[in-house]
Amino acid sequence: DEWLRLTATLEDEQGDLGSRTVRALAQIVEAAGGVLWLRRERAGGEPHWEKLAGWHADGPDVLAPDDQLLDFMRRKRWSVHASGVASQHESYQGLVLPGWMKAFGERALAVPLLKKDELYGVVVLRDPRPGLDLDYEDIDLLRTAGRQAAGALAQADADRQLTEGRQFEAYNRLTAFLMHDLKNLIAQQSLVVRNAASFRHDPKFIDDAIETVDNSVQRMQRLLEQQGVKRMYTACPNCTRLLSDLHCASIIPVWETLNRLVTADDLCDNGDKAF
Repeated sequence: DEWLRLTATLEDEQGDLGSRTVRALAQIVEAAGGVLWLRRERAGGEPHWEKLAGWHADGPDVLAPDDQLLDFMRRKRWSVHASGVASQHESYQGLVLPGWMKAFGERALAVPLLKKDELYGVVVLRDPRPGLDLDYEDIDLLRTAGRQAAGALAQADADRQLTEGRQFEAYNRLTAFLMHDLKNLIAQQSLVVRNAASFRHDPKFIDDAIETVDNSVQRMQRLLEQQGVKRMYTACPNCTRLLSDLHCASIIPVWETLNRLVTADDLCDNGDKAF
């Protein structure tokens, strides 16, 4: 019955998996609440222990890597009952409970979550049922339940990392694609600017320049549409569609704008103003 209830609680869709893990273990010993910490690997350093979830209880956000309780559970793979530490001194090998665990009460119970016999996480429960006296059968039950919980948490963590890796890979591909198109657009505009000094008075050059700008606008619009950005309007020398920006600012008639920038007076009297 305990095993079926544990499995059902872990698979329950109410709440996050961390909270369900604490609740599933608390049900075994009728505890009032608890907190779950998981081991996290640091690049080039020792692992640390981060609080993942709490259920009707709270505790430190991070546990020290050299914490005596964690070291004992790593070596012995046992659950630690606070009330039994003093009375069973030899069994607990002189373990001194850390101050943060004492805040869970005199009957606090720490349960190891083992993955391939390595300590993957720890759940500390507060106020288990009165008179709880852990024997080897209870220890084995809690250890097995902890393994089941560790497996579920590890699978969820692996799924999360896989999803993040795929998102990062997709982001890298998108960035490469965007940079390639931006470089091409910059090359087009740079060519117009370089040739403007020599051909600014040539009407054909002006027509070609406007077509180049319009081509760039259309390509940028396609990029934005592929990313779900609101549609932009294009313009060309033969039409007067409107160009709007990404944030719905003022809509600008592109053809009229270009006419203001490149007028006959500009070309004749103030050529340095054009392009």
